[in-house]
Parts: sequence; C-alpha cells; structure tokens
Amino acid sequence: MIFMSNLSDTPLSLPALPPAPAITRRPGSTSTRSILRSAILCVVLPTMLAAIYFGIIASDQFVASGHIVIKSSSTSSGMGEGLTLMGLVSPASTMMDNLVVNKYITSKQMLSDLGDKLDIRALYSGPQIDWISRLKADFGEDHIEEEDLHKYWASKVTVHFDPLTGISEFQVRAFKPEDAKKIADEIVILSEKLVNRLSERAKADALHFAKMEVEEYRKKAIEAFGSMVAFQERVQKLDPEAYVKVRSEIEGTLEGNLATLETQLELMRKNLPEGAPGITVGKDRAAVLSEKLAKERAKSTLSQGGESAAQVLSQFAKMKLETEFAATAYSSSLKSLEMARLKAQQQALFLEAFNKPHLPESAEYPLRFTNTLLVFVVSLLVWGIGGLLLAAAREHI
Repeated sequence: MIFMSNLSDTPLSLPALPPAPAITRRPGSTSTRSILRSAILCVVLPTMLAAIYFGIIASDQFVASGHIVIKSSSTSSGMGEGLTLMGLVSPASTMMDNLVVNKYITSKQMLSDLGDKLDIRALYSGPQIDWISRLKADFGEDHIEEEDLHKYWASKVTVHFDPLTGISEFQVRAFKPEDAKKIADEIVILSEKLVNRLSERAKADALHFAKMEVEEYRKKAIEAFGSMVAFQERVQKLDPEAYVKVRSEIEGTLEGNLATLETQLELMRKNLPEGAPGITVGKDRAAVLSEKLAKERAKSTLSQGGESAAQVLSQFAKMKLETEFAATAYSSSLKSLEMARLKAQQQALFLEAFNKPHLPESAEYPLRFTNTLLVFVVSLLVWGIGGLLLAAAREHI
C-alpha cells in the first residue's frame, strides 16, 4: 500500500524522444527532371513532328531529268579523241553559251516562256499538295507574286554543268510524274530555241562587218566608174590612150613620108634646077604633108576642152587606176563576205538532248527517313550545345 501510494504521489515522467530528422531532397533530382523535359521538348518532339510530316503528310515529288549539250559545226581538238569523236567536247567559244542556257533554265524568262504552254502556278499549287510544299502566296497576300514564283521555281529546278565535257544536266521536281516530264520536255524545246537564236545572232554579227565592207567598196566602185564615164564624155574619147596611140601612128607615118619626100627633093636639086617640074611637084607634096602633119599634131596635143594630151592621159590613167582598184577591192570584199558566211556556217551552234527526259516511275522526294534523321541529329546537337552553354552560364553566376 505504501508502495502504491508512493507511486501515485510521484509524477510520471517519460524519457525524452530524439528530435525528428529534417526532411531533405536528394541532390540532382530536380535537374534530372529538367534535363528530361528539355530533351523531350528539344529533341523528341521535333523528331516526332518531322516523322509525322515526312512519313505521312509530305507529298511525293517526282523527278524528270535530262542531259543537253551545245555543239558547233567545228569541234575543237586536243581534249581527248574519244570526246571529240562523240562531239561532246565543249569549245571555248561555246562555254559562254552553255552558261547562258543554264541561267536561262532557272530564270524568270523561262517561267514566262513556259507560261505559253503550261500553267506553272496550277501545277504547283494544287490542293492535293501538302501545305508546306505547296506554292502559295505570302501571308496576307491574295495572289502569288512573280518573285515568289521565281524563288519557288528555283527550288524545283536544278542545273549542273560539267565544263570538261560541256554537258549540262537538269532536274525538274513536280508532284505528278506526268507534270515533271511535261515541264522537262518544254525546257529542252525552249533551250533549243534559245541556242538557235544565239547562233543566228552570232552569224549575223559575224557577217555584219563583211556586209558593211562590201557595201562601202561597192559605192566606191560605182563612184569611180561614174567619174570615168563623165571624163570620157567630157573629152569625147572612149579610150584616150588608144586614141593617142592611133594619132601617134598617123603622125609617124606622115613624118616618115615627109622625110622620104624631102630626101628625094635634096637628090633632085643636085641634078636638076630649082624650077624643074619634078622639084616643083615635090615641093607641093611636101607642103601638103607638112600641113597634114601639123593638123594631126594639133589633134593629138589638145582636147576639145583645151587640155593637152599629157594632161588628158594623166587624168585618164589616174581615173583608170582608181576604177581598177575600186573594182579589185569590191571583188575582194565579196570573197571575204563569202568566206565569212562559210565560217559562220561552220561555227553554227545547235543543242542536242542526248538523254531526253523520261516519265519517272517512282517518287524520289521527300527523303523521308533521311530528313527525319537529319532533324533528330540537328535537334540533338542544338539541345546538347544549349545545355553546355546553360551549364557554363550557371557556373559563372
């Protein structure tokens, strides 16, 4: 009892409990979740979207390709016998023409020329084409601008030129195989027309100078011939040189006869008196011959214009020389024109499509797996580099 009372009177005291441990978070758990979320956002999500687009949504694109080469009638040598025999060697003179054709294929002018046969806008903006790949107007615009059409065209047409062989390969992408082939066929036709125009222009330029030279010498020849005719009419002699030659022969004959007669008179005077009939007759004949010779000399030395024979012959010789020179120059210019025409024909350009476009059997674009893998790799690189930059920034804070 006493024990019980002591227990009841004594207050009960419990042993003190140890303090509860503080709740702590494991280091790194928050950063791990952040890394996981960023990986999902920066890598997994873009890759999934790319896989959905390229695997399901992206429209098939068909490729029609062709090979063309610009050749001239005269081929260059020294670049390989095989290529020369095939006619595929690109002379230096056709290098610029190849570059012009390549630029033309991707130019606005090609689009304009294609518009005469094909509706390019309709072929690339159909509702069956996915929205991203489709030709469409800019945001807020009602129609497709020419600049936008040209940029889109440049993304669908590619040209590769090999300067060694002179071969150009072009590729056209479209969303239907028949559309790709039609566009490629028209490109070949229009390129051939362009080369024909370039060839005709080159021939015209080559012949232009030769034709101008011919016309210039023709005018000079006509002027020289006209001056000769006018001079002949003025002196009333068709050929003054021949006329003077005839006159000289007549004068020579008269002088010879007069000299013979005077010799006979001298002999007669030694044997006969001065009044003898033979001497009288001889004197009369000598006087007649002298008078005739004087008249002939007057005809030979003066023209009707009062010019001396020397002046007439000098002017005539000068005009004759000028006329002959003008005629020779005109004849030479005609030969030069013919040679230039032959050379232009030999250097004529023409385009040959030795590998014509064919109807594509299967779609080559988009590269579904490759593009998806590319998006994954790029996303992974961006995510990794971003994480490194963020970690470096935290260390410096």
